[in-house]
Amino acid sequence: MSVPVLVCGRHRELAEKMKAMFAPHGYDYKYICTSEQEFKDTFAPLSHEDRPKVILVGGGFDENAANEVKANADGVPVLCVPAQLMQEQGPPAVMKYLLDELSKLNLKQ
Repeated sequence: MSVPVLVCGRHRELAEKMKAMFAPHGYDYKYICTSEQEFKDTFAPLSHEDRPKVILVGGGFDENAANEVKANADGVPVLCVPAQLMQEQGPPAVMKYLLDELSKLNLKQ
């Protein structure tokens, strides 16, 4: 069974590419939000059963936007990609970083 994920990323195309990269690792991007408002509009009405197990925030969200997501996550863990990681090292480095961080959360139990 895959772990449901909500992604906050400014670039939907990049999030879709990352979605395909994460699928074989057991993570399913159920929702992709490209703004703080879209996150609020998507996340708030979800029932407890439909909520993601983790929220990933891309480097395109600045610190204020990431903090807004964290403040509205209702206890769901939030992992933030370091701002320059994608630009400096690309999608494989982001995937490795996130897989390492996700493994610490033990979501696949």
